[in-house]
Amino acid sequence: MIDWEKFNETYQYYGREVVGEIIELWETDYDGRITELTKNIAERDFKALDDTAHSFKGTVVNFYDPEPVKFAYLLEKMGKLQIPDDGIEEVFEQLKIASEKLLIELKQHLKTLT
Repeated sequence: MIDWEKFNETYQYYGREVVGEIIELWETDYDGRITELTKNIAERDFKALDDTAHSFKGTVVNFYDPEPVKFAYLLEKMGKLQIPDDGIEEVFEQLKIASEKLLIELKQHLKTLT
């Protein structure tokens, strides 16, 4: 769940148009990032998983929802430590669930901006 106080504090000077563009960019990027993470996990490409999860985390942290950040961090750590079968798929599923909830919240917010 987005911490709207922090979100609004951060984006208060950007204006509706810029905030809308930021949300739309994330919406556009989301599927590709999930596809890339899926590939990294399936191939057990830990270096790529580390990099992709780190990038994912670096994006979602800007929306002030701690859940997807937490799961992206765990995937990043698993990639860094090359942990092959210690719940990696479960963490990824939790990341997708949390990220989809974030995307729904952002889309609802986007409607209020137009």
